[in-house]
Amino acid sequence: MKSYRLSYEARQDYFEAFDYIAGHSLRAALKWEDRMLEAFDHLAEWPQTGRIRPEYAPNHLRFWVAEEYLVVYDPSSDPLAIIGIIHGAQDLAPLISRRSSDYAKELEDDHA
Repeated sequence: MKSYRLSYEARQDYFEAFDYIAGHSLRAALKWEDRMLEAFDHLAEWPQTGRIRPEYAPNHLRFWVAEEYLVVYDPSSDPLAIIGIIHGAQDLAPLISRRSSDYAKELEDDHA
């Protein structure tokens, strides 16, 4: 099985979403967690399955809907880099723009 990693921001997104859902229902949060981990595994195996959304991000990033969340990832990275987990009701453009630039900085730091 191929692997994936969550960027710092994606980890924050993940834990914030889990905590929010768990505040209403722990069972729902655990179900959400299972679905998200399944989505991450799927994307690691088949990274080209997500959609390109040039209106939100550079063409190298892709998007996958999991539950009510949009998983933003870089299909060309190894391991697969998940750079954001954003609820569909949020304003996507500024969040994705920030995640993209933060991810670019992470890449620079990794290669420095």
